[in-house]
Amino acid sequence: RYQAMFSHEIKNYALLSYDGRLTVRGGALHSSRAEPFAEAWLKEALRYLLEKDVQGLRASFLNVVQRLKNKTYTLEDVAIKVRLTKTPEQYAESKRKEAPYEAMLASRQTTWRQGERIKIYKAQQGQWLVFESEVKQPNYDGAHYVKVLRDAYAKRFEKAFTKEEFETLFRLDQEGLFD
Repeated sequence: RYQAMFSHEIKNYALLSYDGRLTVRGGALHSSRAEPFAEAWLKEALRYLLEKDVQGLRASFLNVVQRLKNKTYTLEDVAIKVRLTKTPEQYAESKRKEAPYEAMLASRQTTWRQGERIKIYKAQQGQWLVFESEVKQPNYDGAHYVKVLRDAYAKRFEKAFTKEEFETLFRLDQEGLFD
């Protein structure tokens, strides 16, 4: 038995036990490919949702938005882990631009192994770069990650609210007089 449950879709759900433990199942709510800042926020947001603390959920969302805009997250917090599935030759032959390979090329890395795993992030200039631990300056595109937070992660809560409630809860401007 559980105190509360949120079912995002089949085999993707969160459970809150009576002793306060949060259990998250399914790739839609927990993914190894997610940005670490978003993964952490999603767990926090699920707890607020299951505890029926809508004000806490809104405050948590706005806090992350502000941190992204102020660039207080590290590059490691925003970088995603990806697997390279094409060789340099295969990518050169393809006509489509793909973020992982563009990041490799922008980082002046023209050789890689198929199956290699790298971390990439979207930089301020709009280009994708390979995460390098020695780079300490957070030069990521804050606006891009705010959009990712709202459109990819907050969107998972659409089923928990009416359309109007969802739009009010996850809008990016400050709260109105009657919120």
